[in-house]
Amino acid sequence: MLATEIGNLIQRVGWNSVMLEFAENIDELLYQAKHNGRMRAELVDADNKSQAKKIPSS
Repeated sequence: MLATEIGNLIQRVGWNSVMLEFAENIDELLYQAKHNGRMRAELVDADNKSQAKKIPSS
């Protein structure tokens, strides 16, 4: 049996953005999706993380 988690984050980059912040956002969202269950994807606006949306699997 093989289990894997894949994270993807698209974030607008401005002059004040740094790679560490980007990596922290990816890490936080990966653990959030992992905590919420299997076989799912989540779409989150990086500027407003409270508006998370579940994307149903096909």
